[in-house]
Amino acid sequence: MRTALTIAGSDSSGGAGIQADIKTMMANGVFAMSAITAMTAQNTTGVTAIMNATPEFLSEELDEVFTDIFPDAVKIGMVSESALIHVIAEKLRHYAPKFVVVDPVMVATSGARLISEDAIEALKAELLPIAAILTPNIPETEVLAGMKITRNEDMIAAAEKISDSYHCAVLCKGGHSLNDANDLLYRNGSYRWFNGKRIDNPNTHGTGCTLSSAIAANLAKGFDLDTSVERAKDYISGALGAMLDLGHGSGPMNHAFAFEGIYGGSQMTSFQSGLVWFGAGVSIAEILTGTYFAPLGFGKGLAAILLGHLIGCAMMYFAGLIGGQTKKSAMETTKMSFGSKGCIFFAFLNVLQLVGWTAIMIYDGALATNEIFGIGSWVWAIVIGALILLWIAIGITNLGIINKISMTALFILTLVLSFIIFRGGISSEGNLSDAMSFGAAVELAVAMPLSWLPLISDYTREADKPRQATLVSVVVYGLISVWMYIIGMGAAIVTGESDIAVVMVKAGLGIAALLILVLSTVTTTFLDAWSSGISAESLSDKLKGRGKQVAMIVTIIGTIGAVLFNMDDITGFLYLIGSVFAPMIAIQIADYFILKENHEKDFLNVRNAVIWVIGFALYRFLMGVDLPVGNTLPDMLLTSLLCIAAGKLFPGKKVK
Repeated sequence: MRTALTIAGSDSSGGAGIQADIKTMMANGVFAMSAITAMTAQNTTGVTAIMNATPEFLSEELDEVFTDIFPDAVKIGMVSESALIHVIAEKLRHYAPKFVVVDPVMVATSGARLISEDAIEALKAELLPIAAILTPNIPETEVLAGMKITRNEDMIAAAEKISDSYHCAVLCKGGHSLNDANDLLYRNGSYRWFNGKRIDNPNTHGTGCTLSSAIAANLAKGFDLDTSVERAKDYISGALGAMLDLGHGSGPMNHAFAFEGIYGGSQMTSFQSGLVWFGAGVSIAEILTGTYFAPLGFGKGLAAILLGHLIGCAMMYFAGLIGGQTKKSAMETTKMSFGSKGCIFFAFLNVLQLVGWTAIMIYDGALATNEIFGIGSWVWAIVIGALILLWIAIGITNLGIINKISMTALFILTLVLSFIIFRGGISSEGNLSDAMSFGAAVELAVAMPLSWLPLISDYTREADKPRQATLVSVVVYGLISVWMYIIGMGAAIVTGESDIAVVMVKAGLGIAALLILVLSTVTTTFLDAWSSGISAESLSDKLKGRGKQVAMIVTIIGTIGAVLFNMDDITGFLYLIGSVFAPMIAIQIADYFILKENHEKDFLNVRNAVIWVIGFALYRFLMGVDLPVGNTLPDMLLTSLLCIAAGKLFPGKKVK
C-alpha cells in the first residue's frame, strides 16, 4: 500500500488539519501518517487557543516516520512558527521525499489568523522552494505574490510570479467570489484551468486541507500532477455534495462519502482485473472469428490460434504494463512517445474504432440473440445497448457483485456450450481448398488481442500491483479468447454452421444460450464504450472528467449503428486496427522499455511520428506477403528496431 505523511496542526473538531488529512488520505486509498505541528482548540465557529509543538518534538516525530515507513508523498499544512518551519525544511532536505505538497495555511475558514509574520517569511524562504506544488487560496496567493487579485488574469499573473520565484507548481484555488470554483494550475511557464461547479453548501470547514491531502494521496499512488489535481477536485466535490451539516458554524465535509466508491476503492486487485478481462474474452465476435479457422482443420487451426494469441498477448502485456507503472490511461501514455498534441491523433482514431467496435458487438449480439428469441434484432440491439448504459452508470470499479455474478454465469454457460460442441470429438482434417493460409490465420488470431492494445492501460492504471495485475489480465484474456476461438472453430467443424446462434439452437440450450449471448455482449462492449470515454478525455481539456458521459453517447451511437447498418464481415476492420495501433505500441515499447525516453513535454515528437508512418505503410505492405507468423510481429519488430536506431542517433528526454 502506498503511504503519505501529513505535517500539520490538530483540529479538535475533526473537520480540518491532521484529522481531515488522515480521513482524506485513507479515503483516497493510501496509508496516512502524521507529524503534529500544533494543537488547536477549535470548533466550527472559530479557534480559541493554539499550542505549538516544540521544534525538538517535531524533529523526533519526523525522524520516526521517515526511518521506518518512508512516505511516498508529504503534505504540509498549518505551521505557525518559524522555528518549526526550519525543522521541517531541514528534515525534508535530508530525507528528500519524492513529492511535497504545501498548503500555505494562514487563515482558518472562520477567519482566525493561524500563522505569524515571521513564519510567513520562513515559509517563503525554506519550504516553498522544496515543494512540488503549492495550493494557496486567493487570500494566500495575494500574500505570497504581493498583489491584489480581482479577476482571472490576476490569478494567472500571481501564480506565474509565485511559480517563477520558488520553482514549483502552483494550484491557485478559485472561489472567494472570484469565479465559479475554478482552480488554476501553473507550472513550467504554462497553465491549465480546472473548472468546477460551485456547490451551494455553507459547510466548507477544511476544504483546503482536504484538497491538498487528496493531491498528495494521488501523487503517492503514482498519478501525474494533472490527474492528481483532477481526482482531488472530484473527491472534494463529492465530499461537499454529500451535504453533511454538523455544528453551529462552518461545518465539516463528509470525507467518507466515497468509501465504497471510486476513490477509496479505485485501485483494482489482480482478481478484479482478471474478472474484467474474463468478460472481455467471452465475446460473440471472437466465437464468430473462430469459425473462419474451420477449413484449416482442428489441428492446424488450433496451432494458428495459439501462435497468434501468443504474439498478440505479449504485446498486450507490454502495453498494459506501461499504463500500470505510469498510472496513465492508454491514450495518455501515447504522449510519452508522440508529444502532448501528437497523442490527439491516436486518441481520435481510438475513439472512432471504439465507436465501431461498440456498434459491431451490439450488432452481432442482437443478431445472434434474435435467432434464439425472434422478436426483432433491432429490439435486442436496444436491450443490449440499455444494459451497457447501466454498466457504464455503475462504473468499472463499482460493478462488484454484479460483475462476479455475470462472470460466474458466463463461465458455467460456456462450459456447457463447450461440452455440447466437443462431446462427440472433432476431426483434425479440414477443407484446405477453402482455407486461408496459415500465416493469414495467425494474423486473424493476433487481431483480437491487438484490438485491445489501445485500451488495456485504461484498466491496468488502476491496479494496486501493476506488474501482477497486468500479467493476470493478459493471461486470463488470452486463455478465454483462445477458448472462444476454439468454440467457434469446433462448432463450425462439427455442425457445418458458422452461425453460433444456430449451433446453440440445435444443441437445445434455449434460455442458457440467450444468457450467454446477452451477457457476453454486454461485458465485452462495456469495456469498448468505457475506454472511448477515457480516450476522449485526451482530446480536449473540455472533456476532462466527462468520460462517463462520452461513453454513454458512444453506446447510443453504437446502438443506432447496429440497428441501421449491416456489419457481417469485420476482418477488414480488424486489419485496419492492426495497421494503426501495432506500429504505435511498437514505438511505445521501444521508447519506454529500451530507450527510456519521455516526450510528453514536446508539442509533437516528429521523429516518432515519421517512424509510425513508416510502420503503418509497412503493415499494409506486409498484408500482401504470406508469412508463417502473420504480419503484425514482423511489422512491430521492424518498427521497434527503427525506433531504437533513431533514438540512438537523435536521443530524446529520458524518463525520470
